[in-house]
Amino acid sequence: MIEAWGQGIFKMIGDCIEAKVPPPIFKYNSSEFVIEFHGETDSLLEETVEKTREKTREKTREKILKFIGENKKITVVELADLLGITSKGVEYQITKLKGAGIIDRIGPDKGGTWIIL
Repeated sequence: MIEAWGQGIFKMIGDCIEAKVPPPIFKYNSSEFVIEFHGETDSLLEETVEKTREKTREKTREKILKFIGENKKITVVELADLLGITSKGVEYQITKLKGAGIIDRIGPDKGGTWIIL
């Protein structure tokens, strides 16, 4: 009877294995079919959120590099406005880019220029 319901059951089992949680428990009686999932869903959620954050950070860094390429004298405030994030967020990203040896600043905060290494 279960085979007639399709391949979704195999997908659920595979997804549980991939997520490193116990496989679902299937229960059937004369009136209903029940699937119980057990496991650490919080860790899976945290992992997904962290992956999403990292993708967002990567996109933000790419945009910062694009804007610096277009205007070597762009300020942190201008970047924040263009990106729709706080100045602190831009400073965080710039620190990461500097630490990775991707950009550098020549001259003072006011009047200096960015270089992409």
